[in-house]
Amino acid sequence: MTCISLKKITLAVVLPLCSLTAMAAKPQYAISAGKDEVCKLAQGFLNSERSKVPAGWTLLAQPQKPASGKLPAEAQGEQLASFDFDNDGVPDQVFSHEGASNYLMGTIFYVQHGKAGAALKPNPAVADLAIYPCQFDPSVKKSASCPPLAQEADEAGISFDISEDKSVFFRGRYVEMTPVRYQNKTFLVLVSASGDTRKYAALIEPTPGKRYRSACLFKNR
Repeated sequence: MTCISLKKITLAVVLPLCSLTAMAAKPQYAISAGKDEVCKLAQGFLNSERSKVPAGWTLLAQPQKPASGKLPAEAQGEQLASFDFDNDGVPDQVFSHEGASNYLMGTIFYVQHGKAGAALKPNPAVADLAIYPCQFDPSVKKSASCPPLAQEADEAGISFDISEDKSVFFRGRYVEMTPVRYQNKTFLVLVSASGDTRKYAALIEPTPGKRYRSACLFKNR
């Protein structure tokens, strides 16, 4: 750390000015669970600090400009270009919000799931939306219960089962999510921002009915 002394002539006081920026260690994620080919690609993505997109991947968090839809007044988020969020073959309307507070430090997706032969509502109500990662938790039935709209489901999240008696829990309010497309499937890269699981990341594949398949688990060395 380099310090520079600044002499304030009027008061004849020497004040130290120090750079508080420390070089953060580069991530070194290792695969803890999962044998799919996509796991190695996700590992490389994580270890590049999510800056290098693997061959064959498409990042899906692209803003739709101009936006064709609008969230209800009680929600905040940017509309993304439509994509098949839950891998059912039908495009979905997706809005994204990034929280940066003690209460919410991560990603929220508001998703109006498309239905074959039916048009999406340009301005959906809360009841028309699923809120993730909150509603990946099967105990949460109503989107109106999810943060940041309400605190009823504050402890909802995503459980990655390693074995019958061991799992890693990603708290929904403290997980960053990056949606990607690979081999005609949508995946979510999860990075925990919670103190108890901060070393963990995961890759999941959303499936219809607000469910998901656990694909890969990673632990940062």
